[in-house]
Amino acid sequence: MSTHAQARLFFFLLCLGVAAPAAAVEVFVNGVKVSGALVDATLEVTQVRFDAKGDVHIQAPGYKIEVAGSAPASAPPSAPPSAAPSAAPAAQIGMPTVWLVVNVPSPGHYKLHLTVNGQPLVDIAPDQPQYVAELSSRLQMGENRIEVQVLPAPGAPALAAEQEAINVMVGEGAKAADGTLTLSRLLGSFKHPTGRLSAEAKTLAFTLSP
Repeated sequence: MSTHAQARLFFFLLCLGVAAPAAAVEVFVNGVKVSGALVDATLEVTQVRFDAKGDVHIQAPGYKIEVAGSAPASAPPSAPPSAAPSAAPAAQIGMPTVWLVVNVPSPGHYKLHLTVNGQPLVDIAPDQPQYVAELSSRLQMGENRIEVQVLPAPGAPALAAEQEAINVMVGEGAKAADGTLTLSRLLGSFKHPTGRLSAEAKTLAFTLSP
């Protein structure tokens, strides 16, 4: 029989007056004597102990026991609701605001796979003309790396001459109320032309300090 069931059974017998010998038995809950005072109550208990005198000692964490009056023990307080986890860790104190800007002036030639410090960031489809993201929550003080895999897209448009297909920039900056983004400090960049038939990988490495 579980301790919870034992505690229920004991209180039931105590209320009926058939616990033997009832007059000699004292009941304590969380160290407080409640003999004859605690009736018609169910407690979630973790331990029931009988001492050498036959007295019953019950441990019920989370309950406040008062000796005055005959009110049942108060229920344990409910736990506060847990906060929802954030999608990304908060930026470190002193971390500058860093932006990634990917422009695709000639769409249809390459698919891009980007990672930041080894963690996946985004896959950019061949027909997507631009991608802009604020990266501060994904960066760290010290060395950082943005890796860009350039994957040729099947059925790329035929061009008479080589053109700029991709322009990637990362830098510190700010976005105005009208949505205009200004990079005040360029941390790295690269351009990739059309006409390449094999996959290539580019790395932008830079160091951040407060």
